[in-house]
Amino acid sequence: MADQWERLMWQLLRNRQRCNQKFRREHPLGIYIADFYCAAAKLVIEIDGASHLTEEAKQYDAARDQRMQEQGIRILRFTCAQVEHETQAVIARIDEV
Repeated sequence: MADQWERLMWQLLRNRQRCNQKFRREHPLGIYIADFYCAAAKLVIEIDGASHLTEEAKQYDAARDQRMQEQGIRILRFTCAQVEHETQAVIARIDEV
């Protein structure tokens, strides 16, 4: 299900549509793969589906986020529901960062 919302987000991020910044999709960062990554802003955007709601997934995400933050990377996480129902607010938040 998250794939649908990741595809929508990609349509909104690609081709330097957000503040003329280049985003990459499914970009490797060490042992992790970011849904979207902007190297110039050191920004990761993650779209979280239902699989991120388990306790194990929450712990994995927290450890992953901490490791990226230690490298100076900022992470924005949005749920699929936010991308679906609050698309403009999600985009505004990305543009703000």
